[in-house]
Amino acid sequence: MNNGEHKNAATELSALLNRGYSTLLSSSGKVIAIIAAAVAALVTFTDVTFTSLTSESFTSSLLVMLVSSYLIYFSLEDTGEKFGEGTEEYKTALTTYRAVQEKITPESMDRLRAFCSDYALSECEYRRRLYLATNGLSIEDYEKHLSGEKMSKKNSRVLKKAQKIHSLKLTPTTLLTQEGSGASELESPERGRLLSLLLRLIPSTLGTLFTVSVMLTAKDGLDAAAVIEGVLKLSALPIIGFKGYSAGYEFAKGKRSEWLKTKTRILEGFLSKEHKAL
Repeated sequence: MNNGEHKNAATELSALLNRGYSTLLSSSGKVIAIIAAAVAALVTFTDVTFTSLTSESFTSSLLVMLVSSYLIYFSLEDTGEKFGEGTEEYKTALTTYRAVQEKITPESMDRLRAFCSDYALSECEYRRRLYLATNGLSIEDYEKHLSGEKMSKKNSRVLKKAQKIHSLKLTPTTLLTQEGSGASELESPERGRLLSLLLRLIPSTLGTLFTVSVMLTAKDGLDAAAVIEGVLKLSALPIIGFKGYSAGYEFAKGKRSEWLKTKTRILEGFLSKEHKAL
């Protein structure tokens, strides 16, 4: 088998795996429903009682489930996000964004800062006009309110909310970095780095504390009822895992892709303005 055939086989395998993951994600609702139905069927053949909320067994079981759920959700959310970044939607958005990003020259940074400021003010004005129009008011009513003219209680409430609409922080850093930080491009990346690292360590820390502190003893009389009880308790974990995985996937494929497309459009607007000025 030559190199070309190897590459084709690898591409086909990758496409097959992606289709498999996509099918699994699209069917996650059905999987969750099947799990819930299976649990309901198991419970049907047992006598159901609820443990006292203050009992020691309830507290320990709750702690185990909470920590497990937390670790599973965020681990699979991160995995789903990575898979979402491999979709055509995200890769296309990222490629287009990078192509536009490379057209920004160091000489145009001052003009880009001014463009960002003007764009933020214009966008704020648009949101204010839209909010006023939705509530049956106009920008003229808003200006009268600012000048101190008396309005009805209902209109005054709307106009005060309109006054609280402020422009978003838009900087060249927001547009030129993939993650879109709103901080100044001159701000040191060391600032806030320690806090960020500590936050990322929280899941691992909780998992370590849990595994070190837990003590296990075998249950006496492990009969069918005890097995069904264990299955019922564990049934929530795959559901939480599916939720976390799909949340990460949809975030990368949907929200992050749209964020890249939005930044691309703004940068294209700036470049178009630059081209006209030449």
